[in-house]
Amino acid sequence: MKIVKLPKENLVEFIGRLSLFGEIHAPTKRGERSFVFAPVRDLSEIELNYTRTILPLKKYF
Repeated sequence: MKIVKLPKENLVEFIGRLSLFGEIHAPTKRGERSFVFAPVRDLSEIELNYTRTILPLKKYF
């Protein structure tokens, strides 16, 4: 099995291309210190430095 690592500088382009195939769900900021998984239309809404979300990913789906 080959392991492939995605460099941080390519992350925005990768997510942009994924959005061509379907809806993107990612952690977003809600409130001052709260985060939730939600559908994302603009890539600037994605918050990669988050602590815990209100609902865990398992319960979101």
